[in-house]
Amino acid sequence: MPVSPKYPGVYIEEIPSGVRTITGVSTATTAFVGRARKGPVNTPTIIHSYAEYERIFGGLWLDSTMSVALNQYFANGGGEAVIVRVFDPLPVPLASFVQWNLPGLPGNLAIVAASPGSWARDPDNLHLKVDTNTKAAGLYNITVQRGPDPAPPAPAPPPLEVIRNVSLVAANPSFITTVLAQQSQYIRVGGGAIPASLTAGTTAPVALSGNDGAAYTSATLVPATPDRTGIYALDEADIFNILVIPPPAFGGDVAAGDWGKAATYCANRRAMLLVDPANAAQRPDQVPATVPAAPTPEHVLLLITFAAPSESDRVTTGFTPSATFTNPAPSPEPSSTALVLIAATSEPRSGSDIENDPRVSPNAICGRYFAFCSSVPC
Repeated sequence: MPVSPKYPGVYIEEIPSGVRTITGVSTATTAFVGRARKGPVNTPTIIHSYAEYERIFGGLWLDSTMSVALNQYFANGGGEAVIVRVFDPLPVPLASFVQWNLPGLPGNLAIVAASPGSWARDPDNLHLKVDTNTKAAGLYNITVQRGPDPAPPAPAPPPLEVIRNVSLVAANPSFITTVLAQQSQYIRVGGGAIPASLTAGTTAPVALSGNDGAAYTSATLVPATPDRTGIYALDEADIFNILVIPPPAFGGDVAAGDWGKAATYCANRRAMLLVDPANAAQRPDQVPATVPAAPTPEHVLLLITFAAPSESDRVTTGFTPSATFTNPAPSPEPSSTALVLIAATSEPRSGSDIENDPRVSPNAICGRYFAFCSSVPC
């Protein structure tokens, strides 16, 4: 701060330097794009632990290869991940969202789950309880809980969240549609008219409402128009260094054309793409046919495969490259590619087996060999 002279003399004042320390940026932020049981769709979400993934996206799920990949990513030291959930609705006239019909006058109030899927009905079995223990007449409290209230004297299930003092009047600052959209992790107001009043009580989800969709297609993963959906939702992410696209289903493969588009996108974002060989590749010499070409000749495509060890020797160290392949079109500029070593496993196994073995790599579910592909010239 400035010195206040009190008598004649020499005063020294230190002025802060205009030089600022250069802050480093992350070089290991991994983006995952795939199916999840619940959570926001086509919205990049940063997480730092698997517990956070369980809370937001529902944890391990038999229809989600991404859930297992993330489980192993964090078990093997992953620190930060960007999650993009993609959702392909079933081609049948079923509601994608779980729904509740809260009794009211002159009609019911339609409430839907905050994200598509059957998660709110099965396995969460969410019930909504309405009460009028509010600060003023005409307001309501809505409690989200697992299961109905048991018969007395058993206590009610602990609430997952309580939204207090909501109004059914659109002009009110506590209008239910606005408050649920801003504050609730579980529910939103659905379509239809807003009733004049609600009836106190507990409401179960509508039977068979909500569906988990189908395995994602190319149109969902890499849409023809980059409209910030699929992998292009990562346009909203500040930075990611590695892109992982688990297959649409266990035993399935990402389409070869999709790998090529993903490689081009990673080149534009200066990121690396982790490529899984096709599920049919059982030997190193079969792998090159399953890997996309480099997006442009000046980008080097490096593929390293690792032979699968025996079941009795499945560890994360000691593997050596069994084959190396490069893009036949040489780069006009000197380039190099970083190599990330990820343990290989033997044949794909069940989700529970993988979950209980922290030594298995993030993409153990994807096939017998692993490929690492970089489209970033150094």
